[in-house]
Amino acid sequence: GPYVAQLEKEIAPDLLYRAEENGRGYVLLGLDDGSERLRVGVRKLGMAHLKGLEKLAIYEIVDATNLGLDSRKLLESGLNGGLIGTIEREFSRARAGADLL
Repeated sequence: GPYVAQLEKEIAPDLLYRAEENGRGYVLLGLDDGSERLRVGVRKLGMAHLKGLEKLAIYEIVDATNLGLDSRKLLESGLNGGLIGTIEREFSRARAGADLL
């Protein structure tokens, strides 16, 4: 949603990673918080359809310090839609995998 779009505009993350934790896939990025570097995981949960409002994307944002340490993989994000494009691709990938079950 709007928060994730604003996040992408403000920080323009260049390195994004994929990680899995308990069967859930996340896009990981680093954020500077003063002198500290924070690792954050983001995954799209779906779309909310609220009466009288436009469709709204729902995201989960978590502390990713220890998230998926064994499964982290560098993603090519810069040329492929940035943060939002990467999250959308990972959401589609997860849904396609769920359809196979």
